[in-house]
Amino acid sequence: MSALTDGRGGLLSDLSSAPTRTHASTIAGTSVFRETAALLEEDDKITFTTARELRKRLQKVVKEMDKSQKPHRLKERTHRLLVQGATEQAIDDSIATIPFRRILRVWYEDHTSDVALPASAIITIFPGREHEVVSRQLLIQIVLKVAAIAGHDGNSIFGVGSARFGTAASGGGRRSKEGDEGISCSTRSGAEWPNVMIEVGYSEPLRMLRMDAKWWLLNSGGRTKMVIIALIGTDPNKLHFEIWEDKPNPNPRTRHSPPTIPMVTNTVDIDESGVVSPASAAITIPYYSLFDVQNPNAMDITFTTAELADFALKIFAHI
Repeated sequence: MSALTDGRGGLLSDLSSAPTRTHASTIAGTSVFRETAALLEEDDKITFTTARELRKRLQKVVKEMDKSQKPHRLKERTHRLLVQGATEQAIDDSIATIPFRRILRVWYEDHTSDVALPASAIITIFPGREHEVVSRQLLIQIVLKVAAIAGHDGNSIFGVGSARFGTAASGGGRRSKEGDEGISCSTRSGAEWPNVMIEVGYSEPLRMLRMDAKWWLLNSGGRTKMVIIALIGTDPNKLHFEIWEDKPNPNPRTRHSPPTIPMVTNTVDIDESGVVSPASAAITIPYYSLFDVQNPNAMDITFTTAELADFALKIFAHI
């Protein structure tokens, strides 16, 4: 089966090489979508009727975002819309030519044997500039750090942008998701899941981004080793980071419990003045997470407290 695209030229992971998950992990993957859908306001849950009606609804959301300019920036936020009763192809066809397709992210779930959860998509709409500045700058800084490692250069890793990756869903069907900025090592083929995923939110509930992080770790079959969450806040400016990784399950209740579960392993906050909390906080990306191999002679990538403060202040200056 050949790799597909996401309607914008982004790569869609080939199902023929989709990772194998335990039954418990597959159930958990389904639960993440359900939980996220349940968190949305009722007004943000719609049933698909026609492509035209979906486009009109998305245009309405974007129009409201455009109205939310200074001094009313608190109205701006990442927005999520649940669209029920549509195939993945129907969603893609509906938004493929929409002028603001680049600010949309599609998360799709289809369970052919589950009548309680019809084929559905959560479409994320983000404000644009603020969102993209953070994800793109994070990628650039990681590339610069990699290029400084002996034996590596800027081509040792590559960004896969918001390409869509998918896998089979329990009971038939499939699930797929577009992230904000995926990072893969050069030894992985284009259709493989990213090593590291960056997910960015703008003035939205943190629990939404945490659901994003769980999805990548639960559905990639261990191929996505780390998810970096970045949540931008305004009035005053602030930046919140969380690092999510698969870690040993501290409370396996039955023999069917997954051996590992997604967990937050690091949290960093930076305020409008560049004060980092905790005071000595740093973010480390293990060499193995980026390159799939251990190298005792290579250093992990680390962003120091000072580097995090500088990063945040430069972001605040551009949003």
